[in-house]
Amino acid sequence: MASNQKSPLIRTALKAVSPLALLLLLPGAAYAQAEGAASQESIWVKVCSTDQASKQKVCITRADLRGENGSFVSSVTIQQVGDEKRYGVGVLMPLGVLLQPGVTLAVDGAKLATAQFTICLPQPPICVSSVGAEAGFIDAFRKGGKLTMTAQNSQGKDVNLDVSLIGFSKVFDGPGIDPQQAEARQKELNDALQKRAEEARQKLIEQQKQSQ
Repeated sequence: MASNQKSPLIRTALKAVSPLALLLLLPGAAYAQAEGAASQESIWVKVCSTDQASKQKVCITRADLRGENGSFVSSVTIQQVGDEKRYGVGVLMPLGVLLQPGVTLAVDGAKLATAQFTICLPQPPICVSSVGAEAGFIDAFRKGGKLTMTAQNSQGKDVNLDVSLIGFSKVFDGPGIDPQQAEARQKELNDALQKRAEEARQKLIEQQKQSQ
């Protein structure tokens, strides 16, 4: 088992995991595609900072998958250090996946790589997989329309998660935002999700009253 020291690849996506992610692995479970995927909005965000040890710029481009109520389901991240053309790709999956098959990454049906699981954490309850990538991997993202991440649940059934690649190139090639901006953006998102959840709760209460 890997050590308890979490890499930036892991730390960037640990803050929003919810129990909904566990439901994803149940037989017949369904999920909503990442928010914005059905529209022309990009779901990708790029966060950059300077590594204190190496003094190099480290950027992580990520996209989250969320359920119909906005709760976190899964995440994919791409890490780049300096101007290197080699990248670290990470995928977060909820506990309950089969570890040996890993996570298959395909763009528009063409397989690119398989990310192998490196660590599972009890809190939040996730498993982290990673794989190295080169320029061709990124080029496929630039030209593609949809990334499909495939893992297997405890029954050996495939679980496919689709991530829109709309706007990926613009975000990936852009300057990125600093961690403070990213944190503020996350807070705005969390506030919006809480508002949505409360509205859904109130709507359910009204429907129950009307049915009585």
